[in-house]
Amino acid sequence: RCYSNHADADQNLNENLMILLATAGCNYIMGMPLGDDIMLNYQTTAFHDTATVRQLLNLRPSPEFERWLETMGIMANGRLTKRAGDPSLFF
Repeated sequence: RCYSNHADADQNLNENLMILLATAGCNYIMGMPLGDDIMLNYQTTAFHDTATVRQLLNLRPSPEFERWLETMGIMANGRLTKRAGDPSLFF
């Protein structure tokens, strides 16, 4: 879900919908860095929102994605590490 700045929507609605989708079993939620698409001028969920919902609902990423996250040092024991969000991992 995303919304433009002139829509009758806000981040609370976005977060509520994300929780509802996760409890319904949705397995893909789009995220943008910090939740802002500066090119298209809209807001959506951020990568850290997905991690927060997983933690709140005791969910885990798919096994292959979780292994990759652990290999990169981004996740350990189902939680983001201090390296999460560090762009130097990809340089």
